[in-house]
Amino acid sequence: GLLLVAVSDMGFFGITKVIFFDYNKRDVYTWDNMLRSKNTIIAKNLINGSISEAKTKNSHIKFINNYDIREVIIEGYSNDKKKEISFNLRLKTISNPSVVSIPFGKNRPLYTEKVLFEVSGNLKVDDKVLYSNDNTFAIIDDHKGYYPRKMHYDWITTMGKMKNGEVIAFNLTKNQSVDPDNYNENLIWFRGKTSILPKVTFEKDKNIKKIKKGENVVVHIKDEHGMVDIKYSVEKASLMVVHALIIKIDYYITFGKIEGYIKDENDNKYVLDGFEAIGEDKSMLF
Repeated sequence: GLLLVAVSDMGFFGITKVIFFDYNKRDVYTWDNMLRSKNTIIAKNLINGSISEAKTKNSHIKFINNYDIREVIIEGYSNDKKKEISFNLRLKTISNPSVVSIPFGKNRPLYTEKVLFEVSGNLKVDDKVLYSNDNTFAIIDDHKGYYPRKMHYDWITTMGKMKNGEVIAFNLTKNQSVDPDNYNENLIWFRGKTSILPKVTFEKDKNIKKIKKGENVVVHIKDEHGMVDIKYSVEKASLMVVHALIIKIDYYITFGKIEGYIKDENDNKYVLDGFEAIGEDKSMLF
């Protein structure tokens, strides 16, 4: 399966978010818990055991950051009346990081650092325990953005091994960068190296908000230079929708499979048909 774990301070409130997409059942399970912004701990840096952490009545998530020794520990749990999940994971970096600062306008920067890891540990969903193996990988996004009042972005990532055993992952995003040719976060990760990618577009065959049960939304991600041509078939989505007074959030975390290819800076082509992917389609007004 695919696990997403997040501790976030949204300014108005904090949130713990845990999502698990079951590859066999093709179903998604979501645990969201809110807390006060002031009780949400966000690490000031990513070294020397710095901690990001949030606790609620039904959840506790903790990131112990030791990037100085190329390690992160993630532990926690979340439960509701239907299902519960817990995890204890140790991550070791296997790639160079992507560190970018993207301008969205005057006094509107985005900072994001992303790194690819190999993972050891276990995950428990109800009474079922899943253990890591040689095909277990993770990406952490340490992220802070001063977004425009009206914002939108699309994002997709995948990670895994190709048929020849080579580790590969990519990050593709279209956001509100004022100069996406020079300021974007698109790249390929390999073990021990990275390769940059150009700006991309996301074209959807239907609005994600209008998706019906049993339907897929097909998202075509491509660039202007023939380096990216990915079709992402969205099967499931985890929704966070908040419409209250001056705040409007439409946040879809999506799951499905991809087909197509990406190319590195040396024009080597990597076909990724059948890879599992996670994406975001997020709009906010605040």
